[in-house]
Amino acid sequence: MKKRTLAMMMAALMLSTALTGCKGKYAASSQDTAAASAEAGTDAASDTAKTGTPKDTLVCAIVEDMTSMDPQETNRATNWAVQRQMYNHLVHENPDGSVDPELATEWEWLDDLTLRMKLRDDVYFHNGVQFTAKDVLFMIQKAKTTSISASTYEAFDADNTKIVDDFTIDIKLFHPYAAIRRI
Repeated sequence: MKKRTLAMMMAALMLSTALTGCKGKYAASSQDTAAASAEAGTDAASDTAKTGTPKDTLVCAIVEDMTSMDPQETNRATNWAVQRQMYNHLVHENPDGSVDPELATEWEWLDDLTLRMKLRDDVYFHNGVQFTAKDVLFMIQKAKTTSISASTYEAFDADNTKIVDDFTIDIKLFHPYAAIRRI
């Protein structure tokens, strides 16, 4: 009997607490509501005028500010979430482990330590410059010298990685490296 009474009292207390938040101090008059709406509309219009028209503005909610737009300068999840929307990888590894082409169209192992990648010829940077094997080599060389990404790229032999032609690169490794598909 005591348990049932206690349960009923707790339920009544929880219900009264929940209902307390259902009504404000006073009911707003239609004039108050109209004035607030007009003021909010004016503020929104002035904000739009300052930052651009809605078609030119992308608003994203993220947990914290980005620290860098350079994917090799940071390993923070917030940066990665935004950068993944902006930059492509050579290949995309799916959750099931299968690999799809992204910037590389084909890849083959020439030997245990050499991966040949053929690149797309229809990719251009935002400034109009075409993406080539030189850009992949630059990325590997830069990654090896950056404190954040150096450990990820420690298996890469940048000095012996060779550009075969504008859209083909032979990536050399010091030792087998399973995560190479994630570059």
